[in-house]
Amino acid sequence: MAVEEPYPEQGPGTAGRVFGAPRPGEPAGDDPRAPSLPHPRADELAVLAGAGRLDRTVESRPADEAARDLLAQRGDYRYSKVDNWLAQALADHSGHSADPAARTAAVGSLPPTVRAHAALPAALARTGARDGELEFAARLAQADPAATNTLAA
Repeated sequence: MAVEEPYPEQGPGTAGRVFGAPRPGEPAGDDPRAPSLPHPRADELAVLAGAGRLDRTVESRPADEAARDLLAQRGDYRYSKVDNWLAQALADHSGHSADPAARTAAVGSLPPTVRAHAALPAALARTGARDGELEFAARLAQADPAATNTLAA
C-alpha cells in the first residue's frame, strides 16, 4: 500500500521551511507574518526619525509614501514621526511635494490622518494662526482626521 504525501511540495531542501512563506529570494507578498525585505529608504527614514533628525532639512523623495507604508506594516513605532514629516512636506510643498502632480499622487496614497495633518496647517495659516495653534492643529489631525478635514475645507 502506497502512502500519499500530505504535502506534495515537500522534497529535498524543504526541511525546516515554513510552508506558505516565501522561498529565499522570493518577495514576501502581503502576509504580515512573512519576513520583510530590506528597504533602504524606509530604513533611512526610521533611523533619522529615531535620532530626532527627521525634519525640514531632510527632503522628501518619490516613493517615501511607500517607505512609510512599509514602516507601518512592520509595526515600527517611528512611522508616526515619518507621518508628521510627510505631512509637513505636503503642507510646505517642499521636496518632491513641490511638484503638483507628485503632491496629488502622494495625497492619494497617504492615510487620512496624514492628509488632514497636511491640510489643516495650510487652512489655519490662511486665517493668520500663530505657531502654538498650528501645533494644536497637528494633534487634532492625529486625533480626528474627519473633523480636521472639515475644518480645513
